Amino acid sequence: MKNFVNKYKLVILIFVLLLNFTVKSEEVNFAQGNYKDILELAQKENKIVMIDFFTDWCKWCVELDNVVYKDEAVAQYANTYQINWKIDAEKGEGIELAKQYKVKGYPTVVFVQADGTEIDRIVGYLKPKQFLEKMKNFNEGINTIGKIKLVLLQNPDDIEANFLMGKKYVDYYEMESALPYFKKVMDLDKGNKAGFTDNAILYYAYITNNKNLFIELLTMDTDSEVFIQALMFIAENTYQNDNDYEKAYEYYIKLLDEYKDNEDVKFSYSQFLLTWIYSIANNPNSSIDELNKAIKLSEECLDYVRGTTNEASLYYRMSTIYYQTSEYRKALEYINKAIEIFDNKNYQQQKQKVLEKITSNGIQK
Repeated sequence: MKNFVNKYKLVILIFVLLLNFTVKSEEVNFAQGNYKDILELAQKENKIVMIDFFTDWCKWCVELDNVVYKDEAVAQYANTYQINWKIDAEKGEGIELAKQYKVKGYPTVVFVQADGTEIDRIVGYLKPKQFLEKMKNFNEGINTIGKIKLVLLQNPDDIEANFLMGKKYVDYYEMESALPYFKKVMDLDKGNKAGFTDNAILYYAYITNNKNLFIELLTMDTDSEVFIQALMFIAENTYQNDNDYEKAYEYYIKLLDEYKDNEDVKFSYSQFLLTWIYSIANNPNSSIDELNKAIKLSEECLDYVRGTTNEASLYYRMSTIYYQTSEYRKALEYINKAIEIFDNKNYQQQKQKVLEKITSNGIQK
């Protein structure tokens, strides 16, 4: 019997070890060491380097870690073909490296040769499938900024290359530099025969914040994605610039009726709800009716942000709402939920503020 138990324990131990190994193999492995060490490793293995610039306050950096880097296809490719390295852009060596590579937003993932020469970059959060596609392109030298420059050198009127160059400048946050390329696409192919003009107008309208161009897009014979993006901009512009949340809500309801399964529409709507809730929660003069409205909006918003770091943002906002309605135990409950997902300074400060109220009012936690 004793031998049987020992054998049983051994089988369980082996199973756990294999399980841990399997989980680890499905994540991107990040090399340790300073930048010099990483480049030397890349030279030794004849690979490029993927540098993930992050900060401790960047919620989309957390999403990148939790979703993209744990995607099996992304992990398998990244671990096979490149050296992967993470660096905090606001600490130690990361400060100078962020300046060197002109990193202006987070997350920014820079791909470099083994000598440190930049190949290209991914700016902001992309879903695993999109991230994998770009990562493969950069490894294979496809659609990199260097290749596009060569195409334009040979043919300055190449419509696709002009469009792609405009997009590259957008990725580098050089919006003014992007505009001439999008304008050239619009001038060279007014009829959108090549299929890039509608997207060029979309980018041009975003950069110049030109609502009329978006309205023009709605009259064009364009694909549904560009049409949806134009509609979303009008909705976003209505609350971001006009501060008209009720009207924006009407636009979003129409969008959701027509495109309820579109991920971009659902994400844009979630950001709208978060902003609307924040505008109410952050206003010390909000009435009880407005605060109750924000709670109802929060309940709706939860369906769109569940499982992401935006869920933490929503719980933080709910905590501030309940704080204003003097429901301090609920305020504590929701800020604790936020901290469980993403622990940051603002959330801890909110928790401390709530705890002080609970203590001063003699409320049991």
